[in-house]
Amino acid sequence: MYLSKRNEDFPENVKEKKKYHLEFSDEFEGEELNKTNWLPFYLPFCCPNGIVIPSYEIRKGNLALKITEEQVSWFSEFDGQIKGSSIQTGIYSEIKEEVTDLHTNEFVNDMFSVNQFKNTYLPQYGFFEIRARMLITNSNIVSFRMRGYDGKEKISAEIYVFEIKGNSVKSNAAKIGHGIRKFHDQKIKEEFYESTVDIDVSRFHCYAAEWDSKKITFYIDNKKIRQIDQSPDYPMQLMLGIFEFPVFEKDIIDRIYPKELIVDYVRGYRQVDDFKENKKNETELKD
Repeated sequence: MYLSKRNEDFPENVKEKKKYHLEFSDEFEGEELNKTNWLPFYLPFCCPNGIVIPSYEIRKGNLALKITEEQVSWFSEFDGQIKGSSIQTGIYSEIKEEVTDLHTNEFVNDMFSVNQFKNTYLPQYGFFEIRARMLITNSNIVSFRMRGYDGKEKISAEIYVFEIKGNSVKSNAAKIGHGIRKFHDQKIKEEFYESTVDIDVSRFHCYAAEWDSKKITFYIDNKKIRQIDQSPDYPMQLMLGIFEFPVFEKDIIDRIYPKELIVDYVRGYRQVDDFKENKKNETELKD
């Protein structure tokens, strides 16, 4: 599938979108991560060693999520090799119970309380877009996805805008994972795909998903690549990250650090009619 010229960045899209209102936008223009947009850690109940703080820097208007050689593993008591730098926009309301059930250390249980962290962005339906490039190796995976946020099994599906495994990347082509994973949501049918796309993922490209009450449509560089005719019917949090997993034998490139997911922007839109209705309801509540 040929989408854009090789060895060239796909240009930034304009912010305005027909029939949509921009309600979430991060252009990474400051010196630090915007905490009103992002929670600077990965799903805490997945990390027995405590809070996993991402390794990152913001440079020239881009967020670089990094895996570094000295970075602490999530699971040092097992193999000491699983690493991640990830950020998200929501946290489970019952996080303390979830963490305790995993018999995690005192640091986690002391640090987390119901009121310590607040959700920043939990959309239900809309258009979601990221412009990104990545420098990854065989041991790495990068992804931008959405997940049902409150921890209940029946609303745990995930929408993958993209997932890219380093061992599937060539110089001018890559397998781009996208679709929906059901996890424990019995209303959802597993539909996750990996399509070979004729792009160089080390250059900037735009990845997007349009989600409504009946379907999810996926785009790369503004070209439709797939439509899935089902839809989770609950709010989701955004999740963005780079991960490193053990490989049987590391080649020379795998030993070079840092590995990076570089993000130009992340945007979330709500349909104009839905946005107007929401504002109307907010006004009526205030009155």
